[in-house]
Amino acid sequence: MGSRGIVTIDGPAGAGKSTAARLLARSLGYLYLDSGALYRAVAWQAQQLGLDLDRDSTLEEFLAGFAPELTADSRGFHLVIDGAEVNEGLRSPLVTRESSRLAAQPLVRRWVKDRLRHLAEHGAVVAEGRDLGTVVFPGATHKFYLSAALATRAERRRREWQGEGEPPSLVNMMADIAARDLRDETRIEAPLCVPEDACVIDTTDLSIEAVLQQCLARIRGIDPAGWNLNQVNLSKGANMDGMENNELTNHTQPEEFDEDRPQTAEVETSEPDSASAAEAAAEMPDMESMSELYEESLRRVQEGEVVKGRIVSITKDYVMVDIGYKSEGQIPIHEFTTPEGEVTAKVGEDVEALMESREDEEGALMLSKNKASKIKVWEEVGSAYNDDGEVEGTIVAKVKGGLSVDLGGIIAFLPGSQVDLAPMRHTDHLIGQRHTFKVLKFNRKRRNVVLSRRALLETERNEAKTTLLSSLEEAKIVEGVVKNITDYGIFVDLGGLDGLLHITD
Repeated sequence: MGSRGIVTIDGPAGAGKSTAARLLARSLGYLYLDSGALYRAVAWQAQQLGLDLDRDSTLEEFLAGFAPELTADSRGFHLVIDGAEVNEGLRSPLVTRESSRLAAQPLVRRWVKDRLRHLAEHGAVVAEGRDLGTVVFPGATHKFYLSAALATRAERRRREWQGEGEPPSLVNMMADIAARDLRDETRIEAPLCVPEDACVIDTTDLSIEAVLQQCLARIRGIDPAGWNLNQVNLSKGANMDGMENNELTNHTQPEEFDEDRPQTAEVETSEPDSASAAEAAAEMPDMESMSELYEESLRRVQEGEVVKGRIVSITKDYVMVDIGYKSEGQIPIHEFTTPEGEVTAKVGEDVEALMESREDEEGALMLSKNKASKIKVWEEVGSAYNDDGEVEGTIVAKVKGGLSVDLGGIIAFLPGSQVDLAPMRHTDHLIGQRHTFKVLKFNRKRRNVVLSRRALLETERNEAKTTLLSSLEEAKIVEGVVKNITDYGIFVDLGGLDGLLHITD
């Protein structure tokens, strides 16, 4: 696709890219594209429909049919789903948590990329996110990467939460952002990094107007029809307050860096006063604390990771698990409750669980024992398939063409032709029985496992036949079971080998 008139602004959380992108789009008269809103839209719609998007097949089907109405102009980015604009609803804590988790899914990232590229075909755009200049628009006309000191980004986030309850401490906020940076920079699909040929701007000590003017200067400076700014210092972090403000049309008051506020509302904040700045400075950790803080962030568990821990307490709703993190993980009590209502969890027991998401900004962890068990079963079944191994399961139901087998949370298919050595007309008596099986087919993405009991029985029969043949001698007396009667004699199963007892005998 063409790249003329595409401006990308990437960067980590709290660097100020959303505010800068909105103002830059307004100044240039470009469309403003918010990639984060699309990730939140996926999470919001899945929540409305009650869908669990952990399954790739479910996620793929959902994305194929999800087509929100997207409109963008120089002042905002709007989403309409089922006839209603949903920008405000996308900001709930639950949607934010789920969108962060879904953003790591390759299928979701590709869905967002396709929509952003489609919108860019309808006009010049300013697009902001974490992979816009590297993946979505690698050939963009202008690329910017905003960064800022960790403490500065954390303090900006704390100011955003004023009026919405007590904000986290600066140290906790810094740890949370450092962990977010680590996830973004190390993920397999579209990791956060500085795009090639991007202009890097350190916003730590800059006002939003200074950042905006640096962006405009860069754009006009390389546009033959624009300014000639060869004498302007555009070095990283340079203060641009001395430049004329001709490009800031209809914008005379300072605007705060604001990463995640709704685009439909005008920002009405001001720079922090000296008292609040002094407060923030007093709370800043020293370099040793910063080092410890960063090391702690490296130890933090990642969403989607299976962790081991020990049960430390049991409440009415949750089983609390110590996983070596700064706060305890929570597993819903129903995952430890039998159909009869008995709670099987015991304090002191070890347990494996999947880290699903952080419950709140203080870092509470939501865990799932059941999902961790399923992941382990999938790995075991995959190993059995690749290594020609075996799996154990319980036959639980008759289905069309065969039987269903529970492998420990995963339901596999046992075709009728693979139940026994010979086709069985009646299989009701097998329900509830536990057997060992070979894995004939395995496709984790499609959640498809096909088993065979017959393959194992044939192997056992062949082994018995070999053993029997090696021990048979003429005139040796053997025992067997009558298997078939014919006009010329009877066939006797000797245990892996059929013998003929002629009618004359």
